[in-house]
Amino acid sequence: PNGLTNVGLYTLFAAFGTVVSARIMVENDTGRSRGFGFVSFDNRESAMAAIKTMNGFQIGHKRLKVQFKTSPKFRSPHPHGGGGGGGG
Repeated sequence: PNGLTNVGLYTLFAAFGTVVSARIMVENDTGRSRGFGFVSFDNRESAMAAIKTMNGFQIGHKRLKVQFKTSPKFRSPHPHGGGGGGGG
């Protein structure tokens, strides 16, 4: 969601474990949210708990897509296939 801040993202995911970083990606020229971000935990179990609970969680009129970040080399070469880099 565009109104979510880095602090808000951190707060939202801190319930699942120690958040190492939480970052909303923004446009360089305007500073506006690009509509996605990344959260890193200090262990895999916390990340898995966050994914299980927060994937599909609704904030305002948008649902979160929470998944493990995928490496570009493992993404599908097709524009509509493969996973993205959602926070989680």
